[in-house]
Amino acid sequence: MALIPTTYKSIIVYLIIALSEAIPFYGYSQDMPSMSKERVTTKLSYEEIQDLEYDALEEEDSAALGMLIKIHLKKATLENNNLEKARAYYYKTTLAENLAALAYADSIILLTKDAKNGHSIPPWPD
Repeated sequence: MALIPTTYKSIIVYLIIALSEAIPFYGYSQDMPSMSKERVTTKLSYEEIQDLEYDALEEEDSAALGMLIKIHLKKATLENNNLEKARAYYYKTTLAENLAALAYADSIILLTKDAKNGHSIPPWPD
């Protein structure tokens, strides 16, 4: 990938996601009382989200990383995927202060402690 300044990269990532309609958001609205909970869908795979998270982490782009973590957590929560929630919390620890990072680390442990036989915890990105 060509070297792009961090600020421009976060803008590009945001525009790619927002303008491609990869993430339509439906939230609470007075006009839509039947909408009982927020729904987020994304066409990005977990691997694609993780690649973008890793790039943002390497370039110390906390704005892009924060946005990607929210997307990752929402997708994993909606799909009830605890291992992916744990991966998202891993990145969240990099943005947090000491006590908050410790709380996220505890969440990772709680989410992954019940991994069943045959469902090994995927390796963290290198």
